[in-house]
Amino acid sequence: MPSESNHDQYFERVPRVAARALNSPISVVCLDRLGQPEVIGASGCERDVVFHVQTYYSRTLQCEEPFVVRDALSDAQLAQGPLATSALRFRFFAGIALRLPCGRPIGMLCVM
Repeated sequence: MPSESNHDQYFERVPRVAARALNSPISVVCLDRLGQPEVIGASGCERDVVFHVQTYYSRTLQCEEPFVVRDALSDAQLAQGPLATSALRFRFFAGIALRLPCGRPIGMLCVM
Protein backbone atom coordinates (compact mmCIF):
# COMPACT_ATOMS: atom_id res chain seq x y z
CA MET A 1 0.00 0.00 0.00
CA PRO A 2 1.43 3.46 -0.92
CA SER A 3 2.42 5.75 1.91
CA GLU A 4 0.68 9.08 2.45
CA SER A 5 3.56 10.94 0.81
CA ASN A 6 3.41 8.68 -2.27
CA HIS A 7 -0.35 9.28 -2.43
CA ASP A 8 0.18 13.06 -2.30
CA GLN A 9 2.94 12.91 -4.91
CA TYR A 10 0.69 10.94 -7.25
CA PHE A 11 -2.14 13.45 -6.99
CA GLU A 12 0.31 16.31 -7.55
CA ARG A 13 1.81 14.55 -10.58
CA VAL A 14 -1.51 13.94 -12.38
CA PRO A 15 -2.46 17.63 -12.74
CA ARG A 16 1.14 18.53 -13.66
CA VAL A 17 1.05 16.03 -16.54
CA ALA A 18 -2.42 17.21 -17.64
CA ALA A 19 -1.33 20.87 -17.65
CA ARG A 20 1.78 20.03 -19.66
CA ALA A 21 -0.11 17.82 -22.12
CA LEU A 22 -2.70 20.50 -22.84
CA ASN A 23 -0.29 23.44 -22.61
CA SER A 24 -2.37 25.06 -19.85
CA PRO A 25 -1.01 27.00 -16.88
CA ILE A 26 -3.26 25.40 -14.27
CA SER A 27 -4.65 21.93 -13.66
CA VAL A 28 -6.59 20.59 -10.69
CA VAL A 29 -7.84 17.20 -9.46
CA CYS A 30 -10.88 17.38 -7.18
CA LEU A 31 -12.78 14.64 -5.41
CA ASP A 32 -16.34 14.98 -4.19
CA ARG A 33 -16.70 15.60 -0.48
CA LEU A 34 -20.35 15.83 0.53
CA GLY A 35 -21.32 17.47 -2.77
CA GLN A 36 -18.42 19.93 -2.74
CA PRO A 37 -15.09 19.68 -4.56
CA GLU A 38 -12.02 19.01 -2.46
CA VAL A 39 -8.77 19.75 -4.27
CA ILE A 40 -6.41 16.80 -3.81
CA GLY A 41 -3.84 17.84 -6.40
CA ALA A 42 -2.99 21.06 -8.21
CA SER A 43 -0.41 22.37 -10.64
CA GLY A 44 0.22 26.07 -11.24
CA CYS A 45 -1.99 27.27 -8.38
CA GLU A 46 -2.69 26.88 -4.70
CA ARG A 47 -5.27 24.40 -3.48
CA ASP A 48 -7.59 27.25 -2.41
CA VAL A 49 -8.61 27.50 -6.09
CA VAL A 50 -11.54 25.25 -5.08
CA PHE A 51 -13.65 28.37 -4.42
CA HIS A 52 -13.15 29.38 -8.04
CA VAL A 53 -14.06 26.04 -9.65
CA GLN A 54 -17.36 25.26 -7.88
CA THR A 55 -19.65 26.14 -10.83
CA TYR A 56 -17.40 24.36 -13.30
CA TYR A 57 -17.22 21.36 -10.99
CA SER A 58 -20.99 20.85 -10.85
CA ARG A 59 -21.36 21.24 -14.60
CA THR A 60 -18.44 18.90 -15.32
CA LEU A 61 -19.94 16.14 -13.16
CA GLN A 62 -23.22 16.40 -15.10
CA CYS A 63 -21.48 15.69 -18.43
CA GLU A 64 -20.74 12.29 -19.88
CA GLU A 65 -18.16 13.85 -22.22
CA PRO A 66 -15.47 16.41 -21.34
CA PHE A 67 -16.92 19.80 -20.42
CA VAL A 68 -15.04 22.40 -22.48
CA VAL A 69 -15.52 26.16 -22.30
CA ARG A 70 -13.48 28.01 -24.89
CA ASP A 71 -14.51 31.45 -23.59
CA ALA A 72 -16.21 31.77 -20.21
CA LEU A 73 -17.55 35.18 -21.24
CA SER A 74 -19.80 33.44 -23.79
CA ASP A 75 -21.73 31.68 -20.98
CA ALA A 76 -23.92 33.95 -18.82
CA GLN A 77 -23.43 31.92 -15.62
CA LEU A 78 -19.67 31.41 -16.03
CA ALA A 79 -19.05 35.01 -17.09
CA GLN A 80 -20.19 36.11 -13.62
CA GLY A 81 -18.19 33.43 -11.81
CA PRO A 82 -14.95 33.88 -9.88
CA LEU A 83 -12.67 32.40 -12.55
CA ALA A 84 -13.78 35.00 -15.11
CA THR A 85 -14.16 37.98 -12.77
CA SER A 86 -11.28 37.58 -10.31
CA ALA A 87 -7.70 38.62 -10.92
CA LEU A 88 -7.26 35.18 -12.53
CA ARG A 89 -9.48 36.17 -15.50
CA PHE A 90 -9.57 32.67 -16.95
CA ARG A 91 -11.51 32.17 -20.15
CA PHE A 92 -10.68 28.57 -21.10
CA PHE A 93 -11.67 25.53 -19.05
CA ALA A 94 -11.69 21.81 -19.86
CA GLY A 95 -12.79 19.25 -17.31
CA ILE A 96 -13.67 15.59 -17.25
CA ALA A 97 -15.60 13.76 -14.57
CA LEU A 98 -13.78 11.02 -12.72
CA ARG A 99 -16.18 8.09 -12.39
CA LEU A 100 -16.47 4.80 -10.57
CA PRO A 101 -16.90 1.69 -12.78
CA CYS A 102 -20.67 1.93 -12.15
CA GLY A 103 -20.63 5.42 -13.75
CA ARG A 104 -21.15 7.48 -10.59
CA PRO A 105 -19.06 10.69 -10.70
CA ILE A 106 -16.63 11.09 -7.80
CA GLY A 107 -14.58 14.11 -8.88
CA MET A 108 -12.95 15.84 -11.82
CA LEU A 109 -9.66 16.56 -13.53
CA CYS A 110 -9.55 19.97 -15.18
CA VAL A 111 -7.20 22.40 -16.90
CA MET A 112 -7.58 26.17 -17.15
